[in-house]
Amino acid sequence: MVAQKAGLDKISEDFIKDREVVNILTKRFKTMTDILGTRITELGYKDVSTQDLLINVRITVDLHLYKLRSFSCIN
Repeated sequence: MVAQKAGLDKISEDFIKDREVVNILTKRFKTMTDILGTRITELGYKDVSTQDLLINVRITVDLHLYKLRSFSCIN
């Protein structure tokens, strides 16, 4: 449900090769960080406290994206 609202593609329930899982996660984390960036910009004018919270969430997401990219075929 959350994935659908966020615009993320459905993942197959069948076996997926490990390399493909890393690629899928890389794409998803990139989508999440892009969405967070948009929300951070929008909130800056309305709610600085929530904006600060989302900035810290994005830092964590970006860290994991960085790590995923080191194993991914997608940059």
